[in-house]
Amino acid sequence: KYLAAEDISVEELRRAIREVTVGLKGVPVICGAALRNKGIQPLLDAIVHYLPSPVDIPAVAGHSPLTGRSETRPADPKAPLAALAFKVMMDEGRKLTFLRIYAGRIQVNEDLYNVIKKKKEKIPKYRIDTYVSEDYLENDTTYAVEMASGCVYDLLGHMFYGTSWEFTTGSFRIDWLLPAKGSSGAHPTTDIYVHFNGPLDETSITQDTVTVERYYPPRTAVTGTITHDIESITFTPDQPLQSNTEYRIKCPVAIKNTSGDCSSTHYTSYFTTGSWDFDVTDFLPSSEYGVAVDTSVVVTFNEEIDATSVTNASVVLDPAVAGTVSVDGAVLTFVPDDPLAYYTSYIVTVKSGIAGVSGKVMVSDYVSNTFRTISQPSTKTLSKATGAATLKTASNRLKIGQLKDSHLQNIRQVIDNSGQF
Repeated sequence: KYLAAEDISVEELRRAIREVTVGLKGVPVICGAALRNKGIQPLLDAIVHYLPSPVDIPAVAGHSPLTGRSETRPADPKAPLAALAFKVMMDEGRKLTFLRIYAGRIQVNEDLYNVIKKKKEKIPKYRIDTYVSEDYLENDTTYAVEMASGCVYDLLGHMFYGTSWEFTTGSFRIDWLLPAKGSSGAHPTTDIYVHFNGPLDETSITQDTVTVERYYPPRTAVTGTITHDIESITFTPDQPLQSNTEYRIKCPVAIKNTSGDCSSTHYTSYFTTGSWDFDVTDFLPSSEYGVAVDTSVVVTFNEEIDATSVTNASVVLDPAVAGTVSVDGAVLTFVPDDPLAYYTSYIVTVKSGIAGVSGKVMVSDYVSNTFRTISQPSTKTLSKATGAATLKTASNRLKIGQLKDSHLQNIRQVIDNSGQF
């Protein structure tokens, strides 16, 4: 359109910027100054227009604070709660904590486990109101929202003075895809995500809704499974894709939203896979010092592991430690048969030859950084022989002269209360 001197609509420009951003080919730059509250609204709008939402990307992965194993959390309110407290501030005497919720939901007066403090904390009773329309909004229609002043107060009695804004609905269509249209370097084990700009009518979704094929001759259809959630459809290939190969995504069948509107048919996109090495992306324990003697070694790879390529000899500790190796998805775990030695430095070697489900093999050993276990806890005993008191520790011995039983009892009390003499 630009070369033909035709006008480019705002929607077309936003769609192009989104494809470039999601495809990691460019970074939108928004000018502003947080100090003077300049450019904040355009920045928030850019996040909405150009970045994927949590429900549109693969589930986040993390490590359980209780087991140390790698777990995933989908962006689903029915999933177990996983949230990050990224900011704490004081507002008129109240401590406000800002959370990013990855999965699950928070209920008033609910007890949440704080992994930093290792204790449960109760959610205070603040009120959150949400307006839900009884009918679906019309497409391509501008709506005005107004909140009147004097109707809402906080717990301290401060009045909300009201606000208003407008928004415009759009037509039902495919919003964006992953891998992004025209992108390259996709992992061979990737899933294909097709996101729409509204809730889907699940009765209009079939196994032919999304098709994938290798583009260059001979053109070969990719078999896979179709799943969906509220606004997106996922195509999961039965086998890993080939590296350095172009694939086409087609949506040949019109999809309906819950209002009965149809998406456009014959939608086509394309992407190219990359050349990926199978390698380690994360290693635990990550601390250099103070590692517990009952810890396990957890190694995460960049794709699911072929369990048949792993043996107990795949993980070697120096000094030598016997143990058992297990595989769970992309995570390999080594559990020592006995606790590690106190105050000892260890190096872990993950041996080459481990393979991923795509057929890629780790070609060289992975050697971890050195980590050291904790010191052995000190032991203190108190004994009395022939009227003389002797205080023992792990490293010294103190002779105390002739003491009465009452004096010895006081010493015992001091040690019991403080653990130190």
